Amino acid sequence: MLNRIVMLLLPFLTRTAIIYTFGAEYLGLNSLFAAILNVLALAELGVGSAMVFSMYKPMAEGDDDTVCALLNLYRKIYRIIGSVILIVGLSLLPFLDKLIKGNPPDAVNIYILYLIFLSNTVISYFLFAYKTSILTAAQHSYILSNISSVLSVISELTKLLMIVVFKDFYLYCLVGIPFTVINNLVANHVVNKNYPQYKCFGVLDKEIITDIKKRVAGLFMYKICYVFRDTFGSLVVSAFIGLAVLGEYNNYMYIYTSIAGFLNIIRGSMQASVGNSMVTESEDKNHSDFRQFHWIYMFMATWCTVCMFVLFQPFIKVWIGGEYQLDFLTMTSICILFLVGNNGDMCMTYRQAAGLWWQDKFRPLVESVVNVILCLVLVKPMGVLGVVLSSTICMFFINSVWAAWTLYRYYFKTFKLLNYLKRWLFYFVVGLVVMAITALVCQLVSLDGVPRLIFNGAVCIVISPLLIFAIYRLMPESRSAIAFFRKAIKLGFKAK
Repeated sequence: MLNRIVMLLLPFLTRTAIIYTFGAEYLGLNSLFAAILNVLALAELGVGSAMVFSMYKPMAEGDDDTVCALLNLYRKIYRIIGSVILIVGLSLLPFLDKLIKGNPPDAVNIYILYLIFLSNTVISYFLFAYKTSILTAAQHSYILSNISSVLSVISELTKLLMIVVFKDFYLYCLVGIPFTVINNLVANHVVNKNYPQYKCFGVLDKEIITDIKKRVAGLFMYKICYVFRDTFGSLVVSAFIGLAVLGEYNNYMYIYTSIAGFLNIIRGSMQASVGNSMVTESEDKNHSDFRQFHWIYMFMATWCTVCMFVLFQPFIKVWIGGEYQLDFLTMTSICILFLVGNNGDMCMTYRQAAGLWWQDKFRPLVESVVNVILCLVLVKPMGVLGVVLSSTICMFFINSVWAAWTLYRYYFKTFKLLNYLKRWLFYFVVGLVVMAITALVCQLVSLDGVPRLIFNGAVCIVISPLLIFAIYRLMPESRSAIAFFRKAIKLGFKAK
């Protein structure tokens, strides 16, 4: 949580400084290069997740030789991936200007900036990034978060210095490279100190390699889906609308991803534990856990959605001015996309813990193709709204049903998919209803600026969670979910 707060507040200050010092177009450039590199990251193929999954069992059984062989393979693959990203990234240089509608800012060279961003991405693949898999598989991801938090504070403060004092966008971009190097070196030191038994040597059995290949193939489809859902939109906005609008759109998506990041902490922290439970516990026990976790997770996700819905516009206006606001319909679509996406997150957690990437391999591919087609078709007549709607439609009609079918087809075999879909629809409708009621309450008082922001925030804190809780109590798993949540809070305080 500390890491997420740091990664929210300090980049927010940096983002604000860029807007006020350089303008929205520079923020658009930042977003464009980040989007391009996310596409290039497809070369990773999902190897990291497959390796972590493959380490669960040998680490639990104390099979150090297999873990070392996995780590050795991981290192070789990452070096190949880094080389591929570098080569492909350099080959894109002649086409950079084609991805920008209009002219980029005159004060910077987009090719030099792109090379800086590319270098920062490639470095990790050659500097011990594979070692972090040990901490993740051992359920010690918090160590990585602690390292990242400390370095992020120093990095973001340095970036602010480059912007505010030196007013140099090149220096701002260059700051990331040394901190990426330091982050990888520190993580490597921590792994070597705490897990000296894990070294890069040995060869895996053919059966394990075959299993990894299947998981990687399935995960690659997932990565395609995520890239085209989360990144392709930025490329389309830049190419068809322009950098300034891309900057405005990404202000909203920055808040979107920051809030989603808090929820992802929950899923990320429980991933390894769920994987262990699915190996050691019965299907009935895991399905019961799945339902109560879905209840708890959607309570928080719905609350976040409502807060976004009534705070987005007043916050943007107070932060950087009304001229940077997107229209109400586009803003609403972003909130609905958030609600729909998070409604399927717990299903994704269990699907990944069960290692069902291969069985689900075609769904991400179909979703990606449909998303790209819709995005290109809708962007011209509808602008940014078309980009958001394309993702929402795919998430709603393809992701939610098909992904759940995979989980119930291959793991929760004795339970009915229809019952899950009814719960999914219930959570979705409740979210829309609470959004509408909360917005109506906020409009009862005529305010603007900071008072509007404060009043809407107070309504979100006091009224919306009570509404959500009152309706969620209708669900049969509410009692066990509440009991589990109370137990978790008590354990958290004892641990503290």
